[in-house]
Amino acid sequence: MAFIIISHHLNQNPTPNLPPNETNPKLNVSTGKSLGEAVCCDPNFAAFAEPQRLYARPDVNLFKFMEGEGENKTTTFYDSVCGIPLFVAPRGRTLAEFEADTTEHGWPSFREEELIAGNSRVDKDTGIVTSKCGTHLGSYLPDEKGPRWCLDLVCLGGKPNGAFAALA
Repeated sequence: MAFIIISHHLNQNPTPNLPPNETNPKLNVSTGKSLGEAVCCDPNFAAFAEPQRLYARPDVNLFKFMEGEGENKTTTFYDSVCGIPLFVAPRGRTLAEFEADTTEHGWPSFREEELIAGNSRVDKDTGIVTSKCGTHLGSYLPDEKGPRWCLDLVCLGGKPNGAFAALA
């Protein structure tokens, strides 16, 4: 089993401007924070997401990383702040199905079988998903296939029991 670590510069280096995306056209603001700090930790950014399709950037390349694990392998996604395991994917489906679901929605999309119970929670009123440590993870957006967690990869790119600093 492998775990995801997001490229160093996404969670470490200050970003002068977070780029707008289709969902968040007003996100182009100067923060002096890394993308991970802004999206995952700053309550002022709770309504915003990382740029759509961040997982496909050449320096991230999520699916290539997951393919490298071989057939029938899974990848564990950890909270990028406190390091607790949140999801294991793919489970109950193939990597191709995980990729198709993620590509369709624009952000990593996890299903119920992939959830590590007790390590995240959904605000029933807003659909906002947070880890039990309080890290903002993304949104709970069920669709015709059932429960779906549509999450920011930058908030899922930690090491076991590590923090942003552990990515250095």
